[in-house]
Amino acid sequence: MCVWQLHVQPPVVIRNLGIFIAGLVLPALMAFLYSAWSDPTKRRTIGVLWDVGTFWPRSYHPLSPPCYTERAVPELQRRMWWLHDNGGRVMLVAHSQGAVLATAALVQPGCRPAGDHPALITFGSPVGKLYSWGFPAYVDRDLLEPLEPGRAGRLTDWHNFYYPTDPIGGSVGSDLSAADGDPVDEEFLDPAECYYVYGQPPPSSQGHSGYWADARVWSVINRVAAGLADGPPSPRPELIRELVHAGLAVDPDRGGEAVEAPAEGAMAVDGDDREVAG
Repeated sequence: MCVWQLHVQPPVVIRNLGIFIAGLVLPALMAFLYSAWSDPTKRRTIGVLWDVGTFWPRSYHPLSPPCYTERAVPELQRRMWWLHDNGGRVMLVAHSQGAVLATAALVQPGCRPAGDHPALITFGSPVGKLYSWGFPAYVDRDLLEPLEPGRAGRLTDWHNFYYPTDPIGGSVGSDLSAADGDPVDEEFLDPAECYYVYGQPPPSSQGHSGYWADARVWSVINRVAAGLADGPPSPRPELIRELVHAGLAVDPDRGGEAVEAPAEGAMAVDGDDREVAG
């Protein structure tokens, strides 16, 4: 800073001290990573920073971690495409960074089949709370508005849940509406209720990780899934022929009844370890 800003050559002692401090950065980083190996809280912090820091496509040094989005988003889109082509209905259930991956996959209509109509459930989503704040040129209302059910994004439904105690997840757009006309965003009290036995500790808030065990979230997931289940398209003729050839179905043209493949749905689940499962 002295040389760059003030154009003053600092004393030798100051220069040596700066070199000494700079030399301690790498050992300090290694010590922090070693301590985080047995500390879940520190591991979660590193995971969050890693998720955000390696999300955006970029130029990177050969020894630095590449952008995982360039692999994860196309894989999710291919999975959705395969399910659509094989008679399945798709519902994406995304948590935390998974909501960002699901959004990135759905806002690219050209990378999805023309006739798909997936549903989306997000909770603990940092899309609005962190990404639209940190990257307003890329994540804004113009990006999210097509995902409103009935618009260009071709979503049949979208619900976004968040706790007021969640430091990461939040609202995605207060004026967006779901398929039933209600707002996409729904804020849940955390904890769900404050009833407890006198003398026992009160129920604790769930923060960013309590959604998976929240019955309110699963009731909406089950309701949306039931709405998708009443209209799965019939399998393609070539799929039936493949099933007959594999011995998994009876040829309907010979008096039998085809055994249809079970309808499949895709679930994108993403926590701090970015797991995507179909």
